[in-house]
Amino acid sequence: MSRLLFAAIFMLITLAAPARAQDGEELSDLLSEVGKAYAEPYLQPLANALGADMNSGLFHTASIGGGMLPLVDVYVGVKLMAGFVPTSSRTMSLAYETNQVFEIEGEEYVVPVTFQITDAPTVFGETKRGQATAHVFEILEGPGGNDVVLDTTIAFEVLPGLINTPVAPFAVPHIGIGSFMGTDLTLRYLPRLGFQDYGSVGLFGIGVRHSISQYLPLSPVNLTAQVMWQKLSIQDAQKDEVFAASAMAANVVASKSLAVLTMYGGLQVERSSIDISYTFGAEADQLSGQEIHFGMKGNNVVRAVVGGALNMGPVLFNVDAGIGSSRIISTGLGVSL
Repeated sequence: MSRLLFAAIFMLITLAAPARAQDGEELSDLLSEVGKAYAEPYLQPLANALGADMNSGLFHTASIGGGMLPLVDVYVGVKLMAGFVPTSSRTMSLAYETNQVFEIEGEEYVVPVTFQITDAPTVFGETKRGQATAHVFEILEGPGGNDVVLDTTIAFEVLPGLINTPVAPFAVPHIGIGSFMGTDLTLRYLPRLGFQDYGSVGLFGIGVRHSISQYLPLSPVNLTAQVMWQKLSIQDAQKDEVFAASAMAANVVASKSLAVLTMYGGLQVERSSIDISYTFGAEADQLSGQEIHFGMKGNNVVRAVVGGALNMGPVLFNVDAGIGSSRIISTGLGVSL
């Protein structure tokens, strides 16, 4: 699944080879070792980065209409985003209690043990496995009422990071079509693509932009409002959805053009979520295991965006920065007619 997941999320237009974990392990293999309590903090940085990336690069101007074609405005290009993964999101700490069976002098004892996991890698952390440790000291009642002392330390390895990176990149085709009564349509679309025997990925997004400045004839800048919805879906080889991400955003944007340069800025509210499905505890030679399903929300809710676009005839290049709970750089290259 790791090949499919990271090829889909971070290399949607096949910018690079799919990522793999240490020693050839894949994400589905890794997650099958842990339950929900561990998987959630392990994957939360992915939810944050992916949601922020999907909600980036939604605009590069507040102007609507006035394109090179007489009856329709068209923009066709590719948007590339890079969300920064802070150092604090590349490690995780966790404590949990579970019952362990100890054998002492031929007798078995069930003892609750608290394991401590400190600075273990998240999905974006080091590809070297972390460690869980517990020191157990118990005085137990043995046969005949005699005390039995249990004094031991337990340690075992936990999940490695899948890909060690400070930046989570994302790329997607981006189309703009307009305008009708000061309104245009934004589309993001990736037809479902198969990755050998690993499954397939598809993305669809749709948004609407509407001119506010058309109601303000004396406004010194162009103003627009936009809403956008997107969904990324990943299916396994059996066409079961194993990963889904959705994102929604609404923004207000202002821009000012000076010759070939357009400066723009905006304020955006947004939300995002991912849904995860995998099998916990299924061994390679078994058909059954515990089915795990859960969802997580991205941490970015509000962002400010500032950027610039260079219009060189029909070719348009833009770059902007988004500042919120996540920091994102977005660029775009396309043809605007």
